[in-house]
Amino acid sequence: MNPRPCVRWRNFVAFALAVVSAVGCGLADSSNRVAGKVRVDGKPLRFGTVTFFGADGSQASAPIGPDGEYRIANVRTGDAAIAVFEDAPTPFGFDHTPRPADPGQKKIGGVPERYNDPARSGLTYKVKKGEQSHNIDLKP
Repeated sequence: MNPRPCVRWRNFVAFALAVVSAVGCGLADSSNRVAGKVRVDGKPLRFGTVTFFGADGSQASAPIGPDGEYRIANVRTGDAAIAVFEDAPTPFGFDHTPRPADPGQKKIGGVPERYNDPARSGLTYKVKKGEQSHNIDLKP
């Protein structure tokens, strides 16, 4: 039996663990979760995406459900700017990949364009460790 494949495998595993450990130091804590409701002029936003932008450039996104609820996991601790993108609902079973709004795109509903830009939205939140709740109220 040739011991070389076993040695190579052990070296690969050790290397992979080292890389994951090094990269893991800069990742968000998986226990940090933010949940809440998004409302436009007092009414639930029925679909779209909420994205938290950390001061370090990190991003965490989640789809908005039909009742206006969102739940974002793995959010980096600290100050975050928030953007709300209103996009068409994602059919069940398809991947919901948040995308920035196209400035030339027709508006679907009542979310003013300023909320698509975290620098102009005026929406901020200080993310703490653990689970927390933050409702987002958008004004026309």
